[in-house]
Amino acid sequence: MLVGDVPWPMFVDTCKRLRLMKGSDAIGLAPRAIEKSKSRV
Repeated sequence: MLVGDVPWPMFVDTCKRLRLMKGSDAIGLAPRAIEKSKSRV
């Protein structure tokens, strides 16, 4: 993608919906992802 591919208001709206979480807050949201990360180690 290049700068300008997404209109600025759409980009800002998407950013407002993002949720930053600590790992402990995310437990149970994606159990398969946790299992995969454990199997990599």
